[in-house]
Amino acid sequence: MKVSLPLMFLKHRSKYAADLLFREAGPGDKQAVLSLRQNVYRGLDYLPDYYDYFIADRNRKCIIGEMKNKPVVFGVMYAIDGGRSMIGQAGRVHERFERQGLFSAMNQFLNAYARSLGCRARVAMVETTLNMYTRSEKFKQTHTEITSKLHYAGVITHTVRDSLQHIVSSCDVSADIRTASPAEIQHLMEAEHRREYLFPNNSMLLDYIPYQSIPENIPLLFNRNVQIFSNVCCEESSPHGLLTAGSNFLCSHPPESYTIDVFGTDSTQLENHILFHLHRALQTTHGEFCLQIFVEKGYMAQELCNILVKLDIPKCNWYVEGGVAVKSIVEERL
Repeated sequence: MKVSLPLMFLKHRSKYAADLLFREAGPGDKQAVLSLRQNVYRGLDYLPDYYDYFIADRNRKCIIGEMKNKPVVFGVMYAIDGGRSMIGQAGRVHERFERQGLFSAMNQFLNAYARSLGCRARVAMVETTLNMYTRSEKFKQTHTEITSKLHYAGVITHTVRDSLQHIVSSCDVSADIRTASPAEIQHLMEAEHRREYLFPNNSMLLDYIPYQSIPENIPLLFNRNVQIFSNVCCEESSPHGLLTAGSNFLCSHPPESYTIDVFGTDSTQLENHILFHLHRALQTTHGEFCLQIFVEKGYMAQELCNILVKLDIPKCNWYVEGGVAVKSIVEERL
């Protein structure tokens, strides 16, 4: 059972918005929270699909900010890295109360609560291709970049889906891609050369969450909708093969999303893993869906682009021009 907010935070009043009071959210608040605003994250809002899971998860704390007993802001604090770091999730402000400092107040509250639990840093994934603020000196003064990856996002329409179904069914997807167990992940993390090959800078971005590659996080990696696969070979001092993860959730526009996270730089195995996950995506989704892929920058990113062209997956400007952006993992000291 989840523990309630400590007494010092119960019905905590914000210093930044005089009439704003915070409390812990519960199952009965779901509709009020989801009604705060529409078209969150360009239609890729995962909260409707995740809300009940977040409420029940002992590593998360879901917070509502109210004014005159009416919900106006919502946020989630997720403790990771053995409790040393936190990440904010699913944050949103009522459309009528934008630009009134409520979101800043929520972030300040989550930071204070995280500090009370012993968290020392707040980590986040930010877009750095088009976002001017995340590239500004002001942002860099308070945030340290840990690593970055290339992010592809595009909508698989019904027409593209039909074409992919034919292509994937005619391809021989290698049978050596196996389901990775927690024990295998721990084994891969134990040796420095394997860890650096798969998780540079001790960081692994999985299902949009920037974890450190440490044993304390392993139970968190296997959540309700993530499956991890591997054909990594560790017999030699130089590892090869890839570790990949597939995660999916329901959203609004398009109605589903499937994300492929790629770990490692063996470009000879990339197409094999992409085909494997496209096969899974076509099985687990039921119509149009957003395909998202995270890979290391550089040669792996170029190889991914070649594979997308080969599979006739068109460039899509729905997310950003050409569907490609750089996402950075940053840390802010609490």
